[in-house]
Amino acid sequence: MKIRLRDYGSVLGSRKVAAEIRESLVFPVEFDLEEVLLSHSFADELFGKLGESLGSFKFKENIKIINMEETNKIIIRYVLEDRAK
Repeated sequence: MKIRLRDYGSVLGSRKVAAEIRESLVFPVEFDLEEVLLSHSFADELFGKLGESLGSFKFKENIKIINMEETNKIIIRYVLEDRAK
Protein backbone atom coordinates (compact mmCIF):
# COMPACT_ATOMS: atom_id res chain seq x y z
CA MET A 1 0.00 0.00 0.00
CA LYS A 2 1.34 3.46 -0.88
CA ILE A 3 -0.08 6.66 0.59
CA ARG A 4 0.80 10.00 -0.93
CA LEU A 5 0.12 12.43 1.91
CA ARG A 6 0.08 15.34 -0.56
CA ASP A 7 -3.35 14.04 -1.60
CA TYR A 8 -4.60 15.24 1.81
CA GLY A 9 -3.06 18.72 1.55
CA SER A 10 0.29 20.46 1.62
CA VAL A 11 0.13 21.35 5.33
CA LEU A 12 -1.26 18.56 7.49
CA GLY A 13 -2.31 19.43 11.01
CA SER A 14 -5.54 17.60 11.77
CA ARG A 15 -5.52 14.69 14.19
CA LYS A 16 -8.83 13.59 12.69
CA VAL A 17 -7.36 13.18 9.20
CA ALA A 18 -4.29 11.41 10.61
CA ALA A 19 -6.50 9.00 12.57
CA GLU A 20 -8.59 8.25 9.47
CA ILE A 21 -5.43 7.44 7.51
CA ARG A 22 -4.03 5.30 10.33
CA GLU A 23 -7.25 3.34 10.72
CA SER A 24 -7.41 2.54 6.98
CA LEU A 25 -3.89 1.11 6.65
CA VAL A 26 -2.97 -2.24 5.20
CA PHE A 27 0.61 -3.30 5.98
CA PRO A 28 3.21 -2.98 4.68
CA VAL A 29 2.72 0.67 3.82
CA GLU A 30 4.85 3.33 2.17
CA PHE A 31 4.21 6.99 2.98
CA ASP A 32 5.29 9.58 0.42
CA LEU A 33 5.88 12.94 2.14
CA GLU A 34 6.87 14.88 -0.99
CA GLU A 35 5.78 18.55 -0.79
CA VAL A 36 4.12 18.10 2.61
CA LEU A 37 4.63 19.83 5.95
CA LEU A 38 3.43 17.89 9.00
CA SER A 39 2.36 19.40 12.29
CA HIS A 40 3.42 17.76 15.53
CA SER A 41 -0.22 16.77 16.19
CA PHE A 42 -0.67 15.10 12.81
CA ALA A 43 2.66 13.25 13.08
CA ASP A 44 1.87 12.08 16.61
CA GLU A 45 -1.59 10.82 15.65
CA LEU A 46 -0.31 8.95 12.61
CA PHE A 47 3.31 7.92 13.18
CA GLY A 48 3.48 8.19 16.98
CA LYS A 49 0.47 5.96 17.53
CA LEU A 50 1.66 3.52 14.86
CA GLY A 51 5.02 3.29 16.59
CA GLU A 52 3.37 2.79 19.94
CA SER A 53 1.01 0.06 18.74
CA LEU A 54 3.44 -1.80 16.46
CA GLY A 55 6.63 -1.44 18.48
CA SER A 56 9.97 -0.46 17.02
CA PHE A 57 10.75 -3.68 15.16
CA LYS A 58 7.35 -4.08 13.48
CA PHE A 59 7.22 -0.36 12.70
CA LYS A 60 10.53 -0.56 10.82
CA GLU A 61 9.41 -3.77 9.13
CA ASN A 62 6.02 -2.44 7.96
CA ILE A 63 6.41 1.33 7.52
CA LYS A 64 8.51 3.03 4.86
CA ILE A 65 8.68 6.81 4.59
CA ILE A 66 10.04 8.42 1.44
CA ASN A 67 10.71 11.98 0.26
CA MET A 68 10.97 13.27 3.82
CA GLU A 69 12.31 16.78 4.34
CA GLU A 70 14.48 17.47 7.39
CA THR A 71 11.71 19.29 9.31
CA ASN A 72 9.36 16.34 8.97
CA LYS A 73 12.15 13.94 9.86
CA ILE A 74 12.79 15.79 13.12
CA ILE A 75 9.08 15.87 14.00
CA ILE A 76 8.54 12.18 13.25
CA ARG A 77 11.65 11.14 15.16
CA TYR A 78 10.48 13.20 18.15
CA VAL A 79 6.96 11.72 18.27
CA LEU A 80 8.28 8.17 17.90
CA GLU A 81 10.81 8.67 20.70
CA ASP A 82 8.23 10.39 22.91
CA ARG A 83 5.70 7.55 22.48
CA ALA A 84 8.40 4.95 23.13
CA LYS A 85 9.03 6.35 26.62
